[in-house]
Amino acid sequence: MLGQTVTTPASFWRPCWNETFTQDTERTQTRTEAEATCAVMRETYTALGYEITELPRADIATRADFVCAQLAI
Repeated sequence: MLGQTVTTPASFWRPCWNETFTQDTERTQTRTEAEATCAVMRETYTALGYEITELPRADIATRADFVCAQLAI
């Protein structure tokens, strides 16, 4: 994938927020590991040419409205 042209440069980003972080049988990373993974993923997407738009720290309906507004739908 490296070196390829990004055809959809926009990416919505929902970082690891302390308010919503949880660990369970399916999400085994610690908060520290999750934050580190998030940072590496953001760096990688940026390096690949994606334009990152961070989602607002709000409820799901507000985030959905934000995405629709950004996409003008």
